[in-house]
Amino acid sequence: LASIADQFAFVPALPTDNPHLDPSYWQMLETLSGPLRDAWLHGDWYAGVEGLVYDSFGAENVVETEPDPERPFEIAVDDGYVDPRATLLIQRQANGDILVFDELYETKTLEEESISHLFDRCIKHFGNAAFGEQLAANNVEWDTLDYVERATTCARYGLPTPELAAVSHEAVALQNRLRRANIPARNWLATKAGGGESTRLAAITLTRSLICDGKGYRAIKVHKRCKKLLDEINAGYKYPEGKHGLETKPADGNDHAANALESWIWLRARRQ
Repeated sequence: LASIADQFAFVPALPTDNPHLDPSYWQMLETLSGPLRDAWLHGDWYAGVEGLVYDSFGAENVVETEPDPERPFEIAVDDGYVDPRATLLIQRQANGDILVFDELYETKTLEEESISHLFDRCIKHFGNAAFGEQLAANNVEWDTLDYVERATTCARYGLPTPELAAVSHEAVALQNRLRRANIPARNWLATKAGGGESTRLAAITLTRSLICDGKGYRAIKVHKRCKKLLDEINAGYKYPEGKHGLETKPADGNDHAANALESWIWLRARRQ
């Protein structure tokens, strides 16, 4: 529907706009749990679903900011094959904010395929007419190149590519292929949390503090195109039913993009 997007409009409406609601409906709204009450009664659809890991994530964390072509960027990968492989493209902004500006979310996709798709995203965000002209002048057919050839071509003609990848130590094949594509891969778990604390829980706590700190500042910004990450944060990434807190691990499942974000935060935004 992109070609007719200008024919649509969002018209917000609240229950107070409907004069025909009976008292029992209002009573039902008033007695909902906090997040549902905020959403249904007050129209705050960024109100957290009960048990969300990042219940402070809100509309102010969602942006339409595009990456700065003059600044470096990196990636974070939560590896998988049957389970999704989630790849986030991340750039630290001039003011220190952290911008997640795109994502890949793929199943049954080989490592080399995902890296090829990553270079497609590099062209999408950082390619220009000059890059295309150089490909044409040298008879380079981009779609026929494998992932190593794409890496070489990007380097030859000056297309920005990720300067680092945050990955798990378990993703050996992915690490090897990233390095062949001139993307240094680093194990985000190489530095453990101190005091016997779970590193994953420490990464969640750090990520939560950057989503919204004690003064209300939101350093993590997610572009609205990152639909899988936003879906996880707003609805799917939860604690087990009836459990939550700093010492509780989130339920497994709808967490792949969120785990990728946490891995980058722990590796790159932790105070050294």
